[in-house]
Amino acid sequence: MLETSVRMRRLMTLRRVQRVIDQNFYNGPQYKVETFGSTRNGLSSSESDLDIIVLDPERPNGFPDDENKKLPGIYNARRLGSLFHRAGFTEVETIPWAATPIVKFKDPVTSLHCDLNINERLGAINSDLISTYCDILPPLRPMLRSIKSWAKSRSLNNPSPQGNHPRSFSSYSLVIMTLGFLQIRGYLPNLQAGLPDKEDHRLQFWIRRPQPLLCDYRFFTQPPPGWKLPDILPQEDILRDWFRFWGDEFDSNGQMLSISQGGILERGKQSSANAPLCVIDPFIPTKVRPPPLPSPLSPLLIDTPHRRT
Repeated sequence: MLETSVRMRRLMTLRRVQRVIDQNFYNGPQYKVETFGSTRNGLSSSESDLDIIVLDPERPNGFPDDENKKLPGIYNARRLGSLFHRAGFTEVETIPWAATPIVKFKDPVTSLHCDLNINERLGAINSDLISTYCDILPPLRPMLRSIKSWAKSRSLNNPSPQGNHPRSFSSYSLVIMTLGFLQIRGYLPNLQAGLPDKEDHRLQFWIRRPQPLLCDYRFFTQPPPGWKLPDILPQEDILRDWFRFWGDEFDSNGQMLSISQGGILERGKQSSANAPLCVIDPFIPTKVRPPPLPSPLSPLLIDTPHRRT
């Protein structure tokens, strides 16, 4: 549980960001700011950045091709960066060419670093899916914090490095790898299995890049009927098993991971053939999150107190 002071600082920054949006985009729709990522799913630490999404009420289902060509001014990352700079935020950086355009800045009042995007709602929905799995299996949050801490201590948590430093895992990839591992071991159900046929288009979202793609973001918020919470191993044992699985058992040449399909799939030709590890996004089946790490993965995992035979 985060300290009250940390939660209050995040709430203060969120309100300050909302004020900038309200003061500059008051003639159009009522845009609303929300958090996503670790703050939203309860996996953040006191040092975590604040991930923010600005919700566009006129585009709750995203960006079909005909909508993508006439987006309003709030979608201009460079303009947003200038507005936050004028409002007194510091270290402002815009990344308009990214698959998800973002604005990065620091709130000088709370010293929080923030990443902001406009209406890319799958990030928030992903956070809610992760939070639901954590609520089903209470030991999951501390386990994920331990894995993220391990990755940080070994500089294995930088998917967008500067200079010649190698890319490695994102926190999100580590979370998905852990959910898939727990599904395979029988500790978690698949909350995306057995969904009825898609009839309600309000439960789908068009992503923008590289081409508009319709994504089904539905998932169950409760385990399937008859599923019972299993007896869980002590955290040290389950962590040791996690390292053993990814270091020794998982065949990264012939397998890939998909939590929307319950765990391991055969690795197809379309699945980033040159990537040593394929982790499929739960809502974007064409998106693979492959950190370019050495294959096999065992050398990365061998120097850890949890991986002992």
